Amino acid sequence: MPGFTRKSTRYNKNPARRKIPGVGGETYRGARTPISVTDATVTTTQVDVTFDQPVILKGVPGWTSTSGVINSAESLSPTIVRTVWSLTQAATLISCPFEDPGIRNSAGGYIRNSTIINSGV
Repeated sequence: MPGFTRKSTRYNKNPARRKIPGVGGETYRGARTPISVTDATVTTTQVDVTFDQPVILKGVPGWTSTSGVINSAESLSPTIVRTVWSLTQAATLISCPFEDPGIRNSAGGYIRNSTIINSGV
């Protein structure tokens, strides 16, 4: 076809079309709200932990204690998690490791860094 020229297209050269990482980009996950422990109730080998927001339990948390290890964990409500320990947890300290994947919120937040649950004291 004489006189026909194809116009050049400028894909992804326009700043409005570029995929920009970071806030507002497609890779932005939103703010991760940290989870806080509001209460811990101890009954011999069971510890019921109450959080300030709904949490998602995935497996068994990697918490450590001065006595015993976690045998199992279950979610009693969106904000309460019950952990069953191998030994009595009365008057012991339970610490949560940094970014433990066992408990998260819907935005992907973890329990606050170095949270220590003082159970039974």
